[in-house]
Amino acid sequence: MNRNAKSLLAIGVVLALTLSLVFAVPATSSAATKGSIDTAINDILKVYPNGSCFTKDKRTPCDRTTKTEMVYRYFNRCIGFVKYATARIYGTNEVGYNFEWNNKVYFDEIGSAPANNANAMAALLNKAKKGDIITVTNKKESSTSEVQHAMIFLYADGSLVFVYHCNWDRHCGIVYDDPIDFSRNDRYRDATMTIYHSKNYEYLYGEYGDGRDGESGPVPKPTIKPDSKITIKKVDSPYRSEIGVRMKITNPTHLHLEKYGIQYRKSGTSAWKTYKNVSLNEYGVSYGVSGSGLYIKVAGLKPNTKYQFRAVLKVDGMTVYSPIKGIYKTKK
Repeated sequence: MNRNAKSLLAIGVVLALTLSLVFAVPATSSAATKGSIDTAINDILKVYPNGSCFTKDKRTPCDRTTKTEMVYRYFNRCIGFVKYATARIYGTNEVGYNFEWNNKVYFDEIGSAPANNANAMAALLNKAKKGDIITVTNKKESSTSEVQHAMIFLYADGSLVFVYHCNWDRHCGIVYDDPIDFSRNDRYRDATMTIYHSKNYEYLYGEYGDGRDGESGPVPKPTIKPDSKITIKKVDSPYRSEIGVRMKITNPTHLHLEKYGIQYRKSGTSAWKTYKNVSLNEYGVSYGVSGSGLYIKVAGLKPNTKYQFRAVLKVDGMTVYSPIKGIYKTKK
């Protein structure tokens, strides 16, 4: 290669490097993939909007009884609702009797303040972020340090604390953007307020809750795995074009059961077809209660054909499948 050719090659290499630097696409910041705390809370609002009921039948006006109370992870009423919301906002769905927000693995305690101390309350609320958890204890109502009320913090305006909570009416009613002045409330003016902040907050939503800044959350949002199960107990003797399937649901920690169904496919194929989804109230199976004797007759099948089945359970917005059952051949 002569000297001129080498010079031209060198110039070309420099020019290519320069252009690559000028037109390079900057790497996407990890913060850009973060979500919004507003979106997370709005997703819960779609299920439990203002004026709805945290009860098994969701009927309004709210009527809280031992038969209708929703139970989530062993808790009901305000604490059950906050635990439900906590699992969806932060992914902390630990099974146990301890409150998730008291578990240092997932939450930090920001601090506490007497509701009747305006300066202490103002200092505490100044540290709170939307989506934090507020608990209130009042020794006048209980001789122990048990939580009397739990709620989700939205924002504060002076002495008013705006929250998203359940059972303030003692009937499991849901209220969103509810302004409470704890210092003037007869029930809680002598109470102590404590605020908890998720360690996943910045990791999931950024420092300001809108996806910007910070990534201090040490624990990625885990996948919530419900312990509710649906199993196929029996498959009836096949007919030419239909087969009956009997199922059972177990729900040990009283998650919010929504509906169940059955899927089928021809033996040797991979694609499943959904035959039917049934509301769990349709056949008298209550939310949060184990059910057996569920039955679906799958019709429209082809004669002399082998089929496999699996049951499907919708629980708390998640999907659970039974083990595959088969092979069953329809009659000629």
